[in-house]
Amino acid sequence: LALASGAPHVWIAQWNEWHEDQTLEPGWGFRDEAGNEEPFAFLRILADELGRNFSEPTLPPQTSVDPEIWGKVNAFESPTPSPSPSPTATPTSTATPTFTPTVTDTQTPTHTPSPTYTATPTPPFNNEGSDINLDGAVDALDLLILLEDWGKVTGGGPNSKVH
Repeated sequence: LALASGAPHVWIAQWNEWHEDQTLEPGWGFRDEAGNEEPFAFLRILADELGRNFSEPTLPPQTSVDPEIWGKVNAFESPTPSPSPSPTATPTSTATPTFTPTVTDTQTPTHTPSPTYTATPTPPFNNEGSDINLDGAVDALDLLILLEDWGKVTGGGPNSKVH
């Protein structure tokens, strides 16, 4: 469609493999002259073609992004230098206070009963069409009848619903 439209530029960067669907996706993996990953290559080229200046978008606030994703987004930023450690204080000697134990009243813990949970009854499985041998249960015997009669037009025995 894009080619048939007569557009002055048609830019197909890459596409998904057939099993991933048939939609276009932006390409990653462009590298600059120094071999560094260039996530904004498309936008730089487009701005150049349109005769406009390009400036990299600012990253969202770190608190608004999932920490795992932030690590991936932040990979394109230059690392922030670690702050220099501050000088440590010189230890001084002070008198150590002595501890005098005091008798405290110990209370007996009170037992708080925990709630008792009762299972909510679930209705029995009801799939009338699955009880092929009409024995009142959907079980392996019904499965065996299905497997024996698979692909047949009739069959399944005298009590079978498959006719």
